[in-house]
Amino acid sequence: MKRTYEYDDIRPVLERLIADKESGEVEFKSSKGGFPQTFWQTYSSFANTNGGTIIFGVKEKDGKFFLDGITKEQAEKYKRDFFNNLHSKQNVNIPLLNEQDVQIVGFDGTYFLFSTSQG
Repeated sequence: MKRTYEYDDIRPVLERLIADKESGEVEFKSSKGGFPQTFWQTYSSFANTNGGTIIFGVKEKDGKFFLDGITKEQAEKYKRDFFNNLHSKQNVNIPLLNEQDVQIVGFDGTYFLFSTSQG
């Protein structure tokens, strides 16, 4: 079953993550132009440390963060692409995430993927 999470006010969560900026535990990936291929480098990095949070659909420009405005359909496609590639030995040696670790989040008519893992 596909799950989409609707939040009345996701701003506090995003503001906390954005305040932390990108770090060894938080990474934002723009996905307006498609599945972010640099995701696998971040996945590998997080897998070799304490894990972290990756958010697809948020871009950073000059230290400011913006939602890409991807649709629910795009978010669902990226989630499918993610899990299809997760089981490809070209991208991942050991798949560490499952369906519950990757959520589609809707906010103000736009969507993003929220992935959290423990290393």
